[in-house]
Amino acid sequence: ATLNRPAAAVYSAGLQSGQLVGPDGQPLTPDAIAAGQSQLADAFGSTFWVALVLILLCLVPSMFLPRRKPALTGEQQQDLQAGETPVVPMH
Repeated sequence: ATLNRPAAAVYSAGLQSGQLVGPDGQPLTPDAIAAGQSQLADAFGSTFWVALVLILLCLVPSMFLPRRKPALTGEQQQDLQAGETPVVPMH
């Protein structure tokens, strides 16, 4: 908690003055702000592509899932007619 107090003081001082301030308490230059915005845009772009690749990697195995229920065997149909729940092996 004590480590956050100096950072909070610098941040609140910057908010009160209406300027963005750096870790040293000095106002940021427009060049520093532009560099930070560029780095944020690059980070967002990288995150977007990683998330897209992970989604595609999850979709590929889903294409191999069965489209409909497996057909019941004769024994399973008899169990169903007798009121029992048929056992369908999954593997």
